[in-house]
Amino acid sequence: MTCDRCHRLKSKCIFPPTASTCHRCDRLGHRCESRTAHRRGRKPKGYIWAVTELWSKDFIDSFVIGPSFSKSFKHNLKASYDPVLQGACMAITAVVHGGSSDTLSLISTTTALQHFRQFNLESYSQLAAFSGVGLCIVTFEVLTACTFPYAVLTHALLSIKPWYPVPWEYPDLECHLHCLMLMDTISSLLLRQLPIIRYVGQRTIVDRALGLSCNFLPILYDLCDAAKTQKDLSPIELAVSKWHSDEPPDFEKKFSKNEVMSMRRQASVYQHATLLFIYRLKYPFWRDDDIGLNQARQILLDLDVCFRAMGEYPLTSFFPFLVAALELDHPSERGDITIALEERFRPVFKQYVVKLRQLIESVWRIRDVGGSLTWDQVTQLMPTMFYLP
Repeated sequence: MTCDRCHRLKSKCIFPPTASTCHRCDRLGHRCESRTAHRRGRKPKGYIWAVTELWSKDFIDSFVIGPSFSKSFKHNLKASYDPVLQGACMAITAVVHGGSSDTLSLISTTTALQHFRQFNLESYSQLAAFSGVGLCIVTFEVLTACTFPYAVLTHALLSIKPWYPVPWEYPDLECHLHCLMLMDTISSLLLRQLPIIRYVGQRTIVDRALGLSCNFLPILYDLCDAAKTQKDLSPIELAVSKWHSDEPPDFEKKFSKNEVMSMRRQASVYQHATLLFIYRLKYPFWRDDDIGLNQARQILLDLDVCFRAMGEYPLTSFFPFLVAALELDHPSERGDITIALEERFRPVFKQYVVKLRQLIESVWRIRDVGGSLTWDQVTQLMPTMFYLP
């Protein structure tokens, strides 16, 4: 038996013995329902279906790190509402739920892209809609073709940069901008490039995607700069080691116990992953691998805690997972990585997960042959695609 929610998300549905709620719904606090099957009626028209799904809880939950963020994210989307933003979001609903035609998705995305290029930015409210459309187009490309929509991302951030930092009165703009900046920063880090915008923290923020890690973005930017220009990495390594996340006073009251634990672990995961990445910039594989292996195991342990708490890995955990997975050399641990790729990431990212698995396995094969392998050599193995944070 599969509950309605797991069926729609194409996720594995497991009911404990005698339980009326599946593991996933129980962990996420969802209502678990399995309606009686009826003969299928006429499929609704794509446009009507997509508009209905646009504000559904299933769609919103696919892009937040926990249920407590759903209401505010939905509010921020509506606050930055623009007909073009609706069109871009409609294309993503088709990918998330598979209930709309490819034609509708392509038409919606193409229209959104045309308007995106013609946006005339004259106010922060227009900037919020503009950044929302840009983020939706980037998301659609990543979820479908897994291509590298760098032109869209670059255009969005270069257009926003003269307005940055944005006033805190525009949370809908921050909601989109933080994701765009994190995407740019992680892709730049992996490929030894420089991000477009350096984060400026004006207050303590708990973000729908980054959780407690917004104030870690400036350190990542500085690491990108040092890696690109081949500066001494020691000061950055020290800054990463000393970093700690900031929590607002009402943090434990505002979020559930599982969300609090998961976000704290998520911050730890990014800290350890960055230290591991710095280590691999300095030393190739096959040199003191035990140090890298210990860091990798700590990252995967923290991700496992998040999985047990929330029923899935955090929304932004691809970068830590990648750098940790590359370190593993034992068949049983590599087998656990394969299982995690299949079961622990959100189903909406299945196309991306396939590409990520191919990259990880290609590095494993080279490592098994023997000899040193530098990070620059790893980047040469990377397919031309966008790398999610």
